Amino acid sequence: MSEQVKKRKSKSKTHSAESDGLSWIILCSIKGFGIGLLISVIMAFSLCGIAFMNADPDALLTPFAFAALYVPSFLAGVISIRKAGEQKLTCGLISGTFFMIAYMFVSLFFSENPFTPYPFIISLLLHILIVVFSVLGAFAGARKKRSPSHKRTR
Repeated sequence: MSEQVKKRKSKSKTHSAESDGLSWIILCSIKGFGIGLLISVIMAFSLCGIAFMNADPDALLTPFAFAALYVPSFLAGVISIRKAGEQKLTCGLISGTFFMIAYMFVSLFFSENPFTPYPFIISLLLHILIVVFSVLGAFAGARKKRSPSHKRTR
């Protein structure tokens, strides 16, 4: 078998982010966002139950709300980069932006007071932190390339 045929067969078996471009990265980010959103809902309900079992649930409400917001965003970044393979910053930015838009949508339509009790700058920083946590998750979840000396031989 010639060298070109081997290269073509090996390229067709692997699915890399470079071959599909931005559409593959967006698809992986949407999958990461969807799984992260599911984790967020499960985490919010479970932390809400834990808070209300406590003697003073108001003391735990704010930290649990931030945990249910930022941990799933981080995990969405990890999940999206695991599926995409490369382009850590792009995956993190896209999944984090989806998270930010989803939470802004929820806060606008399902809250009696859509404006937070925080000043505008603090609210803006809290929304930007969603994207930052997703980008950090993408960088943390990226697989490290092995050096040639550590590759397995067959």
